[in-house]
Amino acid sequence: MLFRKFFYVFHEKIRDTEYFENYFFLFSLLLSRELKVRYKSTALGYLWALANPLLFVLVYYFAFRIIMRIGVEDYASFLLTGLFPWLLIQNSINGAGFSLINNASFIKNLSNKRSLFPVVWVTTELIHLIVSLPILFLLISIDRWELVSFNIFDLALVIIVTYLFALPIVIGLSVIACFLRDIQYLAAIFLQLFFWLTPIVYPVEIVPEPYRVWFSINPVAMIIGEWRNVFFGTNLDNMVITYLLVISFVLMLVALKAWKKAVATISDVL
Repeated sequence: MLFRKFFYVFHEKIRDTEYFENYFFLFSLLLSRELKVRYKSTALGYLWALANPLLFVLVYYFAFRIIMRIGVEDYASFLLTGLFPWLLIQNSINGAGFSLINNASFIKNLSNKRSLFPVVWVTTELIHLIVSLPILFLLISIDRWELVSFNIFDLALVIIVTYLFALPIVIGLSVIACFLRDIQYLAAIFLQLFFWLTPIVYPVEIVPEPYRVWFSINPVAMIIGEWRNVFFGTNLDNMVITYLLVISFVLMLVALKAWKKAVATISDVL
C-alpha cells in the first residue's frame, strides 16, 4: 500500500513537467548566485578555489616528505589524490550549517523547495573540484615526469560517489544546525580528528596491523583509495564502490527522514 502510494505521487510529479522545470530553474539560479557571491570583490576570484589544495599539498609535502622522509613513491601525487576528494567532503560539511541559516530570508518564501539550499552548497564544492582537476592533472604529470593517464569513466564514477556520500551528510547537518547551532563547531572538530584517522597524508601500510580494521570500514578512506586507483593505474574495486553507494543510500534515507520531520518548523527557528 505504501509503495503504491509512493509510486502514484512520483508518477504525478513526473507528469508535472512544469514543476521540474521550475525546480531546475531555481536550482540553477541559486547555484549561480552562490558561485558569484562567494568570490565577490576578490581580486583572484575562482583562483582561490585552487589556492587551498595547493597550499595543503606544499605544507604536507614539506612536513612528511622532506622532514619525516615518509617512504612513498610519487608522494606529491599521493597527496594530491587524497586531498582533492577530502577537501570536497570537508568543505561541504563545514558549510552545511550555514546553507540554511544564511538563506533564512529565502527559505521563508520557498516552503516546498527548501532542500535546494544544502544541495546547492555541495554542488558548489563539486564545481570547485571539477574546475581544479586540470591543476591536479598538471601537478601529477610534473611529479611523475610523464603525462598523467586515467580512465575518464572511472574518474567520473569516483567523483559521483564522493558527491553522493557528502550530500546526505550535508542535508542532515543543515537541519540539525537550525536547532543546534553548536553542531557547526562540533563538525569542524570531528573533521580535524577524522582527517588524521584517514590515510590522506600517509599510506595505510604504516599503520600497525591491529588498527587497520578501522580503515577497512572507513568510507572516506575507501573513497580516497578509489581516487588513487584511478590515477595510479589500478582498476576500481567494484565491491568498494557498491559499499559506498549503499552507505550513501542509507545516509540519504536517514537525512530525508530527518528533513521531513523538521522542514515544517525550520522557518520558525531561523
